[in-house]
Amino acid sequence: MKGFFRKFNFTTQLEGQKRRKELISANVDENVDKFKKITNNSADFIYRSLKFNGKKVVLIYINGFVDSKEIGENVVNPIQKNKDKDIKLKDVINVGNIQDTNDFYEMVDEVLSGKTAVLQEGEKLVLLVDCFSYNKRSVTEPLTELVVKGPREAFTESILTNVALIRKRIKSPNLVFENYTIGRETRTSVSLCYLKGIARDSLVDDIKNKLREIETDSIIDSGYIEQFLDQNPLSIFPTISYTEKPDVAAGKILEGRCAIVVDGSPQVLTLPMFFIEAFQAAEDYYIRPLYALIARNLRMLAFVVSVLSPAFYVALTTYHQELLPTTLLFTIASTREGLPFPGMFEIMIMLVVYEILREAGIRMPRTIGPAISIVGALVMGETAVNAGVVGPAVLIIVAFSAIASFVVPQLVDTGFYIRFLLLILGAGLGLYGITIGILGLLIHLSTLRTFGVPYLSPIAPFSYHNNKDTFIRVPLYLMKRRPDHLAGENKIRSGFSKKYVKEKLSDNNYQK
Repeated sequence: MKGFFRKFNFTTQLEGQKRRKELISANVDENVDKFKKITNNSADFIYRSLKFNGKKVVLIYINGFVDSKEIGENVVNPIQKNKDKDIKLKDVINVGNIQDTNDFYEMVDEVLSGKTAVLQEGEKLVLLVDCFSYNKRSVTEPLTELVVKGPREAFTESILTNVALIRKRIKSPNLVFENYTIGRETRTSVSLCYLKGIARDSLVDDIKNKLREIETDSIIDSGYIEQFLDQNPLSIFPTISYTEKPDVAAGKILEGRCAIVVDGSPQVLTLPMFFIEAFQAAEDYYIRPLYALIARNLRMLAFVVSVLSPAFYVALTTYHQELLPTTLLFTIASTREGLPFPGMFEIMIMLVVYEILREAGIRMPRTIGPAISIVGALVMGETAVNAGVVGPAVLIIVAFSAIASFVVPQLVDTGFYIRFLLLILGAGLGLYGITIGILGLLIHLSTLRTFGVPYLSPIAPFSYHNNKDTFIRVPLYLMKRRPDHLAGENKIRSGFSKKYVKEKLSDNNYQK
């Protein structure tokens, strides 16, 4: 796919192992028969026979993978109209990207990747012509990361488009894309992106080694790569981030992170990920710092409320009634009169019902999904209260907890686990149990490492100048250094001296 395929040994479905190199035969028909045998005579392959200087020429490509108009105008017509017997076939074809190989299985691999193979009678070399083209989704506004202020472009399922969107924002000669083909059967194109000199060499080498070690039949989405690279698979906290916005990916690359683009996926992975990243939004860097500070701390507060409110309600109403104001205590007691279940079971029932409604709203068609979630929640909530199954206070707690959880989308799944864990501890041991649970989570977070870097960086271990983009977001002109836990040799990003600029431009052989 226009150079996005790393050459490596082709494996047949029967072999399932690496093969030795096999040369192209000078007999075209023999090569075609062998190709049909390997591909099981699949109907989507096109075999077109032509004549060039009295010799047979066969074109092999996949229907729907190539631009038929370009094939006709730049390959077929020049071959058929040629009358010069001294000219070579390669010189006749009017396509810029033409390669040749004498390896039969390399030819098969390239055809499966979308190129057109041109075989000529009597020649032991095959031409690989790049006329790749397929239907793809256009660049639209992101569906999951909406912003009021800022770019509205989103990644698509095409790796070529996604790479171009990143290159569009980072026009540096130090921006490097390294390409891999992963998946024995799917042959999925994967591209590793980083800024040389800014990303740590140890981080880049670690990711490269892990990508090379992946052995699987299929890579369908970037989520597959995420699971293979995740160093803490049993943790409830994500250590690899993803984004649908090119500007977000570019910003993280400029900090020293690496990005992984997977063909067929609109989500680009960025790694390593730190806990504080979940509370950062793209819009934080496009608006005024003061409001960005308020919005970010609101997200943190919303996450804390979403995971703690059910557990605190159960703990206070069950064990610590003395901590509640008398009026509020009497109000809660009056609403709970005649209810058949303890507070823990009420909350747990409503949380499970909410998760079911959320899942139903996601899986249903877009036209009726919101109706199911909203109407279902209203009807079932009101019905449950009127039927005397749950109290109004429980319904308020669950609803507020559910709404607050969506303020931090990347931690929705994490919040689900924490919410139920603290709920059980609060029901069993009260505030003491909740404290134990929080301390256990903090210990777990402190021990997590993502690609050799502490997960809580730069909060723990604490670094003053690296905390300019955590709980607060200082103005961009004050963020003079890249995070020390991310950046490699080049740690300065703004406010640098003229001497530094001159040295860097000289080192990179790059002139203004």
